[in-house]
Order: sequence, then C-alpha cells, then structure tokens
Amino acid sequence: MTGKSNGRGVFAAALAIGILALSPVGMADVVLYDFESGAQGWGAFGPLTTDSGTAAIGLLGQGRFHVADFDLSGWGIVSVSPPVDLSSFEGLRVAARLVDVPGYTPFSGTPEMQMQLAIGYATWSAPVLLSDTYQFFSASFDELTPDGEFATAPITPAELADPGLQIKLVMLKGANTGVAELNFDQVTGLGPDGTTQIVPGTVLYDFNTNGEFNECYPDDWTFFGYPQTDFGLDRGAEDGTGAFQAADWTACDMQQLPQCVWVGSGVGLGLFTHSHCVPGGVDDVNLDLSLGTGLSIRMKVDLNVSFGGTEGARVQLQMEDDDGTVAVLSRVVPGHPTVNRAIPVPTDWATITIPFAALDSAFDNDDSVAGAIPGLNLSHITRMRLMWRRYDADGVNVFQFDEITLVDDAIAPWADRDLSGTVDLADFAAFQGCFDNPEPPAECAPFDADRDGDVDLADLPVFLDCMQGPDVTDGYYPWCY
Repeated sequence: MTGKSNGRGVFAAALAIGILALSPVGMADVVLYDFESGAQGWGAFGPLTTDSGTAAIGLLGQGRFHVADFDLSGWGIVSVSPPVDLSSFEGLRVAARLVDVPGYTPFSGTPEMQMQLAIGYATWSAPVLLSDTYQFFSASFDELTPDGEFATAPITPAELADPGLQIKLVMLKGANTGVAELNFDQVTGLGPDGTTQIVPGTVLYDFNTNGEFNECYPDDWTFFGYPQTDFGLDRGAEDGTGAFQAADWTACDMQQLPQCVWVGSGVGLGLFTHSHCVPGGVDDVNLDLSLGTGLSIRMKVDLNVSFGGTEGARVQLQMEDDDGTVAVLSRVVPGHPTVNRAIPVPTDWATITIPFAALDSAFDNDDSVAGAIPGLNLSHITRMRLMWRRYDADGVNVFQFDEITLVDDAIAPWADRDLSGTVDLADFAAFQGCFDNPEPPAECAPFDADRDGDVDLADLPVFLDCMQGPDVTDGYYPWCY
C-alpha cells in the first residue's frame, strides 16, 4: 500500500498486467489546401460577411480569413471550397480560430463552427467550438450528421466522389453579437488510421478527459512494473486531476526480484486490464508532433516519508513511431563517455522540458550517432512512456504528472554557454570555471552532464563529446541537448 489518501487511486494492487496489441500503420494524410498560393478556389458568402480573403494569418504562413458582423441581420457566414473528391479519405481536419477585430465590438456568444460537407442543399456536419488560438479540429466522415431533409443518411463513398462535393465552414448568427474574424488553414484529408497533427502549445494530456469514467487509466494512460503498488487518476494534482504511479522499492527488494529498478507509465501500449478496473488503453495514439521541438511535463515525486520514501529517482521519456523505431533519453552509451541524461524527478511541482533532439534511437548500444533522431518519424508517434527509474531512491515513491504539452522552444546544446551556435574553446573556458567548484553558481548547472548535482571528472568526457569546434553548428550527439 502507498499509505496515501489525497483522492489518488481506487485501489492498491501489487501488480498490473497489461495486454499489448500491435498498432496498425496509418496511411499518410494529405494537406488539400494550405493557401500559400492564394485562395486556391475557396470563397466566402453570407449576410453577416464584411470581409474575406487570404493573408499571412495562417497556422503556417498564409491562411484564409472571414470577418462576420453578428450585429447585422441574417443567418450567418460560409467559407466554401471548390469541388473536391474525398473518396480516398476517411475524415477531414482543419486548423481554425476565432479572433476579435481591433476597433470593433468584441465577439460575445458561442464560438461554434460547423465542419460541413455539402452536395447542393444536402449537408453533413460536425460542430466544433473555436478559441482565439489555432487548434486542429478533426471529424471522421462517419461522424458527420446528415441535415435530415436533403441528406437523411450518413455520407456514402459514392457521395464522397460526387463532382459537386464541397467543404464548408459555417458559423450561424444564433444569439451571437459583436464582430469576429474566422481564420483557418491546413485543410487536410485524413487517411485510414490518420494521425492528428498537434499545434505547439497544445496540452496533449491533462487527464481531465475520461477520469470520471476510468479512474485506473485516465486519458488511456496505462501503468506497469514490478515495484508498482498503485496507479491511476490523481485528484491531488495542481489543477485537481492528473495521473500518478506509486512504487515501493523496499518491498520489491524483500521479494528479491531483479526488476526492482523501474516502473513505467505509458499511452498507446494496448489494452490493459485489472480485476479492480474498467479496461483501458489504446493501441496507437496517432500523434503528429512534427511541428514541435519537444515535450514539457509537469511532475513531482511524493516521497511518502512515513513509508521510508527517499529521493533519487529519475525519469526517461521514450517514444515509438509507426514502424517500431524507439527513441529515449540517453542513459548508457557504450563506446562513448558514460552519460546519464535521465532527469532527476523534482520533489515539488516543476515543468520538465525534453527536446526531441535529446532522444537517442540507439539507446543502450554502441550504434548511437550524431544529429537528429535516426529514423524516428515524429509525424506518426504511436506510443510514449515515462520510465521512472529508481537509482538512489528507496521506500515508497509516488510519481505524479500532468499537462504533457507540445512545445516549439529553440533548441541549443547545453554546452553552448555563450549561445554562439557552436561548442568551442570559449565554452570550455566556462566549463573550467565551474569544474569542481564547491559552490557553483546557477549558470554552471547545464555543465552537470550526468545531472548528479556537481560538475566533475564524470562530466568532462561528455562535454568533450559535444565540443565540435567553432565551425560546427549542428549534428551533435543526442546527449548534447
């Protein structure tokens, strides 16, 4: 038992047994309209329309805008595509937002937009709620609701190939007031098992989605590992809901199990079941993270001192793509300096940011290479794991985490202290100033390559591995980020 209350977990179990299913390989999605060359056949109409066109307001470069004055009389606005054949796709995705127009009355009401397919008067629709920041909205064709008059059944493959088929983005007047501008971009056809492209700044997992339904496996995250004693929805998180996993290292030692060195939390690992739980988990998270440079995660470890908990545990991020390539924070790299880039888990809530460039797809063997993650397809991530590794920890550790977010922070090697874009002798001089310093200043922290709290001989060969000279600006080893 963890001995914790805090509303965490619905039970304490010695083991959780997962049933892993292989994830299918998805067909690539196709961006149908990116508006980089202009309107690309799109138009706009409706009695509330005051302006429309193409401008540099898109998610990526140019996009379409459609201004509506909801104080006018009339039913609403429509942005409409040219005729399009969607028969090779299973759904539609669009990046959209609704913003106020400076100098005019701000929008007030319900920012609902209908994603719609239309053939003449027959329409099939899915409603979405917009915000003032770009988000991707997706709808599979079998989720679209027929209008009930001109379309009385779900859209068919023949209708998806109809030469009169158009995409429409519709906003109705309703009780809305004020002036607002609809922006949209990256109108995409989704292939079978299509991924969802994520905009940087999007929270991938906040554990608010299905916690009430499934407290064991919130947001389809699942949990595994021999020292595990409890897991599930964490009602003691900062914002009220997160996820947690408890490990009792000492009890595991007493059983003399060789696996008493880690527990894992993951998503996309297949269906997991336990006698106390509603089954949970998914086979493939279908995430396209290619617009970002890394992930940030809110986390902490509750040491549960009444059960002998001590700090010292570290966390690794693992990611896997649709062809089975795995990438992970470097921990042991034979043939190179022994480097442990696993991150110490903080004892107070903090944000940990992990650049994708820091992940090594050849972890724990001597095939590690410099540069980008070899072979990891960020446009189709199927699963990810947080590996909570024991190291110096003892007793009961309760790992809490929340708000896993895609970020697009600028990435630079940690050894480039003067931010010159290179790791050279100037940075080595800064390293020397921190070496074996009994009271190192805060700016020395990045030189602690093995993240053990000091800058010493163990960090020197890792620094030298990253010091490529004044003419090298990229192609660093993953453990240099």
